[in-house]
Amino acid sequence: RRFERTATASGGGGYAIDGAKMSKEKYDAALRELNLLVKLRNFLVFQGDVDSIAGKTPRDFARLIEHVSGAAELAGKSN
Repeated sequence: RRFERTATASGGGGYAIDGAKMSKEKYDAALRELNLLVKLRNFLVFQGDVDSIAGKTPRDFARLIEHVSGAAELAGKSN
């Protein structure tokens, strides 16, 4: 499947899969089916993000990994 997201300089854009245009909600649902986290900015890595991560303390880095992995949402929950 081919996923496409377009963005314009004016802030507009659109979403499509295999050329079929769709809403952001349907696009996000298709990504979730592939276990891709849609709440995070995981498609582009900006240099400022790399610099920020590199400068984190071990505790802050652990918190970031817990957030990115989804473990933070499960903290405190037990079966």
